[in-house]
Amino acid sequence: MTGSTGFVGRALVKKLRHEDRQVLETSSHRGRVEESATWQGFPADLVGTVCHLAARSYVPDSWSHPCSFMQTNLLGTHRALEFCRFHQARMIFVSSYLYGRNPRLPTDEEQPLEAPNPYALSKLLGEQLCDFYSGLGVQVIIVRPFNLYGPGQPDHFLIPQVLRQALFADRLKVLDLRPRRDYLYLDDFVTLLTLLVRSQSPPGAYNAGSGTSYSVAEIVETALRLAQRVVPIESSHSERTNEIPATQADIGKARDLLGWRPSTRLDTGLRRTMDALRG
Repeated sequence: MTGSTGFVGRALVKKLRHEDRQVLETSSHRGRVEESATWQGFPADLVGTVCHLAARSYVPDSWSHPCSFMQTNLLGTHRALEFCRFHQARMIFVSSYLYGRNPRLPTDEEQPLEAPNPYALSKLLGEQLCDFYSGLGVQVIIVRPFNLYGPGQPDHFLIPQVLRQALFADRLKVLDLRPRRDYLYLDDFVTLLTLLVRSQSPPGAYNAGSGTSYSVAEIVETALRLAQRVVPIESSHSERTNEIPATQADIGKARDLLGWRPSTRLDTGLRRTMDALRG
């Protein structure tokens, strides 16, 4: 597993080991995923599946450091695919929402892919690499998470920012209250990845979302209700470059082929995340 100490990786390692599965880890602390030496350290005869999670993922940073995103996300994916090709391993590639600014809602896996920012471009090119290596015989499963959240998510993402302000700030500030997103709780995403690891699911792409869309305003209102606080809400009405107005996942494929259904309601997930922030 690459990215084993990240937001998703930590939770996935814990769940797989709870099932008595052997997990070989790498992270940026142990070696950069885009460097060949990192991959040479794996005992290839023990690897049946590569879960490739390692990536830079904060969209605003991708505008400031596009080359760094390409190096980690694209070259790292190429290294992972080469490892799988040489050692007859299959690969689970965690991609991203790639359906552009105005897809049909809810959005299934057959919708056209677009890259409105450098982060998305790095993932889109990564998927094209996966398609190429599939033609060389590598079994590749692509997972497209919409918006993940949960305990341990870095503070620069929207939900931890909102929850922390709801708990501790004198006022709650956001850029824009209008964008709508499909938010998926971390445990539900890890359950999906675990199903993919332990099943012989067919190659291809799978959406990962809740199937429901919420506005930033709804997230803010729910956070304040859970915190039992009333504070002023300030929106600068600032729209990010190439902002996506709304997302909503069609998760029928994962439901029908894997039996996966997210079970965590938004208010439950936000409460658990808020409790973790309280310490």
